[in-house]
Amino acid sequence: MNDDFYLQEKRYLRLKSVLELIPISRSTWYKWIQLGIAPQPIHISLRIAAWKAQDIENLLDEMAKPEWNDKIRRKHDVVEQDQNY
Repeated sequence: MNDDFYLQEKRYLRLKSVLELIPISRSTWYKWIQLGIAPQPIHISLRIAAWKAQDIENLLDEMAKPEWNDKIRRKHDVVEQDQNY
């Protein structure tokens, strides 16, 4: 096994790095986590959270697909419907 590849697979990204790759606000990012759009963080300690680099890469791949906007719209519509009841 190539050690560089193995380490790349096991890499973690902090919020600042994630938001440099996905240019949305911090509040939108946490909303996406709540809606199940973005991956859940890994809690490294009580005050430190990070995301698996592979999970972020997978999300970026999903975002590149043509149906991405529809997926986001559907998730937001479901939340709005739940809030109206």
